[in-house]
Formats: sequence, structure tokens, C-alpha cells
Amino acid sequence: MADKSNRSRSRLALIIALSLVALLIAVPVVAFFVMQNRIDDRIERFEDPFAGREDRDSAEGDESDDDEDDADADSDVDDPVNILVLGSDSRISAGDPSQWEAGGQRTDAIMIAQVSGDRESMTFMSIPRDSWVPIPGHPDAKINAAFSWGGPSLMIETVEDLTGITLDHIMVTDFESFQAITDELGGVELTLTEPLRSGGTDLPAGTHRLNGSQALDYTRQRHGLSAGTSPGCNVSRTGCAR
Repeated sequence: MADKSNRSRSRLALIIALSLVALLIAVPVVAFFVMQNRIDDRIERFEDPFAGREDRDSAEGDESDDDEDDADADSDVDDPVNILVLGSDSRISAGDPSQWEAGGQRTDAIMIAQVSGDRESMTFMSIPRDSWVPIPGHPDAKINAAFSWGGPSLMIETVEDLTGITLDHIMVTDFESFQAITDELGGVELTLTEPLRSGGTDLPAGTHRLNGSQALDYTRQRHGLSAGTSPGCNVSRTGCAR
């Protein structure tokens, strides 16, 4: 009788232990997906800027057979994914990409992010906004004019022609979305060695967690810069933005 009682208690203890382990695993997983969905809900989509690109379609069609042969040889490695990342100074389309208007905005930040074929690393390449380049269908100009003249599609074509890199996706952020995503992530920690006074932000030296509005003021300020480093920023300290 005692053995049966001991076995019951042992079984109950095992069930409780397994339940606790399952709970410990489930909580962070659920939290991750909740956060992912919250961030995804704040991402606005616009019409496919790659649509109607006959040169892209034909090029992909010509390489389809070769791709199938390569897939057999390198079945464990996917193709790299190239993403054009743009930061717009738009005040017209802020929060609504469908409101884009020709001449209303430029892209002051231009980067190509490449996700490696094994999905283990990312590489970023920045293109200076004042680079003087050929823009299809327009006179040569600064590269940031491409977005102003023709939106995402012309920007994609211009960057591809300039770099020879085939782009797979594009992401655009503006002042409003910059603030929103910063707030959604809980702010950004910044260490200042000097006071920061920019826009509506007035902070003393020290470590601060900036909200979206404060972070935007920090990135937009133009005074007190030294050798390209943001003011009061100790670049050796963790959390310092550059």
C-alpha cells in the first residue's frame, strides 16, 4: 500500500515538473510571437515596386534552368537575400506610403542589407545620399533624387544599375515610423558625455532611455558634431547610437 502511495506521489511530482518545464518553454515563445505580431501590425505595405519589371522577369526566366542545376549541388544553402533599406525625410507620406507624391521626399539613408545564404549572418552596405549617379529616364543627379522622382520602383532600378546587385525586397521608414518602432521596442538606451539639446529634447549628460520622439531629435540634430560622431556620444559604451 505504501509502495503504491509512493508511486502515485512520484508520478504526480513528475507531472508537475514536466508541466513547469513546458510552461518555462511556452512563455518566452508566446511572448516572442506576441511581440512579432505587434511589430508586424505596425508595418504598412505598399504596392509591389518590382511589378512590371520586364528586364527582371526575363532575366529570372533565363536563369531558371541553371538555378535548378545549382539547387541539386548546393541543396543545403539558399541564395542570399538582398534588401534595399531606405530612410525617407517624408512629411507627406508619413505613416501612409500610398500618399507618396513626386518631388515630396528624398531618401537620406540608403543601405543594402544582404542576408547570407545560410541565414547565419547579415552584411550592410551604405550608399552616400549625395552620390552623383545615372538615374534611368532622368538626367544624372544625386542618388536620393531617384526616390523623389519615381518612388520605390525608380530607386530600385537606380541602385541595381549602380551596384549590379539584384534586389529582392525593399523597406522604407520615415520620421513617423521611426518613432513608432522605437516606442514599440521600448526605447533605445543612449550614453551622453555632454548634454543633448535638440528639437523638444533637453537631456543632461549620462545614460538615458530615449523614447521615439527623443530618439528622432537625437538623430536629426546637426550641431556639435565632431568627426561624424553624434554629440556627447561615448562610442565605447554599450547602447550608444552612432
